[in-house]
Amino acid sequence: MVLGVGGWHSGGVATYPSRVAPRRATRVLLAGLTAIPVVRGAPWIVGRGEVVSAARRSRRSLTWPISLGALVFAGVATTTSRLLTTDTFSSLSAGRLISQHGVPRTETMTWAAYGKPWIDQQWLAQWFYYQAYRLGGYPAAAGLSALCVAAAFGLLAGYMVHRGVSPVRVLIWTAISFGACELNTFVRTQTFAYPLFVLVVVLILNDDRKRRFGRPLIALPLVFVLWANLHGSVLLAAPIVIAYCLWAAAHNLRPDRRRIMMAYLLLAGSVPAAILTTPYGFAIIAYYRSVLANPVLTAHVGEWQPATFSGVSLPFVILLLATLAAIGFSHGRGYRPPLFMVAITFVLAAAGAHAVRHQVWFAFVAPILIADVMHRTSAAGDSRFLRTITARAIPSLAVIGAGVAMAVLLTTPSSRFEQLAPPGLMLAAASYAQAHPNEKLLAADFSSSALLWTDPKLQGRVGFDARYEIYPQDQITAYADWEAGTGQQRQWSRVLKGYDITVASAPINESVINRMRSLPGWHQIYSDTDGAVFVRNSA
Repeated sequence: MVLGVGGWHSGGVATYPSRVAPRRATRVLLAGLTAIPVVRGAPWIVGRGEVVSAARRSRRSLTWPISLGALVFAGVATTTSRLLTTDTFSSLSAGRLISQHGVPRTETMTWAAYGKPWIDQQWLAQWFYYQAYRLGGYPAAAGLSALCVAAAFGLLAGYMVHRGVSPVRVLIWTAISFGACELNTFVRTQTFAYPLFVLVVVLILNDDRKRRFGRPLIALPLVFVLWANLHGSVLLAAPIVIAYCLWAAAHNLRPDRRRIMMAYLLLAGSVPAAILTTPYGFAIIAYYRSVLANPVLTAHVGEWQPATFSGVSLPFVILLLATLAAIGFSHGRGYRPPLFMVAITFVLAAAGAHAVRHQVWFAFVAPILIADVMHRTSAAGDSRFLRTITARAIPSLAVIGAGVAMAVLLTTPSSRFEQLAPPGLMLAAASYAQAHPNEKLLAADFSSSALLWTDPKLQGRVGFDARYEIYPQDQITAYADWEAGTGQQRQWSRVLKGYDITVASAPINESVINRMRSLPGWHQIYSDTDGAVFVRNSA
């Protein structure tokens, strides 16, 4: 039935009175065609233009996050991934040990904890890094880390596009999120958890729209099994998933939705079981306890300390203020963001305020909330010129950037990757230690982990490395006092008992170097601009 000029007419074409002018009749006919009602059960005929438009939107929804992920890869691969840290050296050493002897259960790498039980929760990530190193050296390990970071931001950008956020705004908030995360993009086991975390958040927030237990949630237990063998941050995400499952189950208490409620409850129960699915079984709980209930980490490790309003916490503070402003703006406009999205954001904000190391997780979630608020309360206002330029420029820059990043990684010498590890000090200490095989070596943070990696023969003879959680608290406290170079001589030098070789790096340990030069019973055998090496007089 079509509504024509003379009223309703049957048939596929409307007839018009002769007095209607041809042009006007054409306009009325077109208007009538757009009013044709859809009959249930009849086949839907889609125009070619609609198919082409849908295909373009689909390509755009994929191209944009892939392009932003490639840009992040380029940024990380050419900067932080080419600077190996103590965590990197420690992970590579552990990965080599795992490849040669299997998953470790007893500490054999350092002297301070030699022979004690070692629960290596991050064993799988360490194994991945070492396998990448075996295949392509430092560039491959660095590229793998950068790829993990890029995948996380690609998922983040894709989800914002999925929620209807304009591409230009997605670009802006992805860049802001990356700026807040940049200091956490070095080569370390934590980078493997980034894409898993974003994936978990996306699955939860997407399911929260209807709370009908969508099929993608079935993948969550497998995600947590993988995560539980990669990095300890799984304990941060697990309570969020369990809380959501209980929240969603509470919204399905009606008798006709009992199956949905039970599905959520089963998922909530499967998460703790997934976390325990490691080679260590229930013993993994002891590892988490040694980390979370360790006052030494909070006292001596910067990333375990509370946030401040300056320094490394400044991007976190700025993003937190932007989040609060977005919530206030949404209430002023009468829009209420999804409650669980707001809850996740502020729980992670509280975690970031509690410890600097948790700020990266907040930086992944806050942009989703802010972008959603801005999308729902204000038009994007992007000019056609800006949309066109970004749509063409960003994918091109992504391809160029990824290619340049790969070339930079492949041509970067090993010395550039190891620039934080003092080569002269390490060579002098390793040479002396090889000539005196019964003597133990105490080195500052960067040197100790790097020595274990570059000279495997020193395993079991170096005092400490970056795994602070495996050492007795009194020993790690004494080690931290020695590295700080503060306090009375008796307190400061108590950690030296049992060691015959020490490596002190400058400028961080300048006071240590000065104290070692005047410490009775020790003498200097090597020094350069990076620091000095000392040995006992009796050695």
